Amino acid sequence: MLYRIEIKKTWAQSLNWVGAVLIVLFLLTAFLTTLRRDPVAVDPAEVAIADRYTGRLKQLNTALDVYDQAEHLTAADKVAQAQLMGEKTVVQGVIMAQSGISSPLGDAARQAARRETARATLAYQRYILTRVRAKTAPSTAIGADGVLSPPSLRASRRNVAFYQALVARKLPEIPAARHTAPAANYLFNAVSEGRFTLVLLLITLLPLVNGLMKDKQDGTTALGQVLPLGPVPPLLARAAAGLTLALAMLAVALGVSYLLIGLRNGFGLWHYPVIIERAGRPVVTELGGAMGHYALLFAAAVVFLAAAAVLLSLLSSGLTTVLLGLTALLALALVPLHGGAWRLAPFGYLQAGDIVMNRNEGMLGIGGGVLLLLAWAAVLGAASLGVIAALRSQRVQAWRVR
Repeated sequence: MLYRIEIKKTWAQSLNWVGAVLIVLFLLTAFLTTLRRDPVAVDPAEVAIADRYTGRLKQLNTALDVYDQAEHLTAADKVAQAQLMGEKTVVQGVIMAQSGISSPLGDAARQAARRETARATLAYQRYILTRVRAKTAPSTAIGADGVLSPPSLRASRRNVAFYQALVARKLPEIPAARHTAPAANYLFNAVSEGRFTLVLLLITLLPLVNGLMKDKQDGTTALGQVLPLGPVPPLLARAAAGLTLALAMLAVALGVSYLLIGLRNGFGLWHYPVIIERAGRPVVTELGGAMGHYALLFAAAVVFLAAAAVLLSLLSSGLTTVLLGLTALLALALVPLHGGAWRLAPFGYLQAGDIVMNRNEGMLGIGGGVLLLLAWAAVLGAASLGVIAALRSQRVQAWRVR
């Protein structure tokens, strides 16, 4: 009953919808910069990847010219020359496939070129992996998204697994930096960035925190301390309603963002491959599953922070103090400590994208992270009950004195 009253009382508050608009604008920052760009044109992210391979081809040609001009080649020189020629062949294959991405023959031809580019890139990644295993790898190699880095067995396996999954599904690569990416890919790339999630959490909780402090300033919280019903049911109803509205507001914001991006760039494919490393080896999962795991962790993080907000609202007298406390909790998520006792602290699981992608070694998995956040929320809830009991005792004594 109290819960329904709170829902009816707070759902139309302007701050809820201001929060939703802020989330939409936050999510669409990169997308809005592309509205004036021709949607058919090649995305700058794809151009940057093509430039990587073109630059690499120039380096290979320069190195091969040295051998071509040499009067005498040793056996070691001939081996090095053959390795350069092998890499040049696969790099040229990628460049040839990429040339069709800017085809004037229509979107079907461009998509076919992107799929062919994925196949050619797989050949390049397999070649690099072969060289890494033979311990003759070049000093640098081009990975997924055009990232240039020293090749390693771990990175090469991950790249091969990714492009194999693309080819098996007959999908093109969609770079993470591509602002014209379809809606599903765009949103996943956005939320999987750790710091993005921290800001999103703070915006999501703003209406709940404001409601808690408004009740305190209006005297509703103090009145509950002396009513026969007790202070706990009204506070629980307020927190549950605020939590429900916060998650509903987030869902509406995500839905609106998905629709707006999808209408312009396409809605994307939820079976797009995502590579997660477990025990040092790449595991292929799908974007839809990864987003589901992210949603679970994010919801658990909202519950934990809502419990923290309730406790802070009982102990402080101003909205700014509560927001600063929540910001401090979110800032702890940026501390680069993993494993050991830290894995049992809730802060490392607030960056849901890092946990889903298993970027932080030594931490609990997705299920463990969800349970840990809920356990800490229960601890904070128990602490809030203790504070409420103490405040109720003080209020009752004060009323008796009067």
